[in-house]
Amino acid sequence: MSSFQQLYEAYWTRIYRLCLGYVGDHEWAKDVCQECFEIAWRQREQFREEAEMSSWIFRIAVNLCLRQLKREQKRAGWEAEHHERQQLQPERRTAMELRLFEAIAQLPEVDRLLISLHLEQLPQQQIADILQISHANVRVRIHRIKEQLQKRLEEPAHGA
Repeated sequence: MSSFQQLYEAYWTRIYRLCLGYVGDHEWAKDVCQECFEIAWRQREQFREEAEMSSWIFRIAVNLCLRQLKREQKRAGWEAEHHERQQLQPERRTAMELRLFEAIAQLPEVDRLLISLHLEQLPQQQIADILQISHANVRVRIHRIKEQLQKRLEEPAHGA
């Protein structure tokens, strides 16, 4: 990338959605996303072009999200605050979308990341590179995660 603006424009939307999927709060996701781009720009000389630029920047974003979540989980009352943030979001979503986001949020961190990258339509090999697991493992885990999510979505909604 020859400029920060090009890097930002090329990846902002996808990185933001990934961060939002992890942290569940728009402002927090914007902060993490911004930090991701700052790090990518500062470390651009370290990018060796052995992988795609998108894999590299997604990996930065994933690491930042995981660090942010670990910090937050250590704080007292994190779960209550996280739930409040989810409830206060101004967007209108269908009941099925909300149930899907809730089901994804209940997945283990790596599975949550894997399905988020899959929903961003990244190729499975690129997901494997980002997560540093085999392509076959990605295929199997995506299949299992989809089955888990489908089962959760087929269950009656709480409070219905």
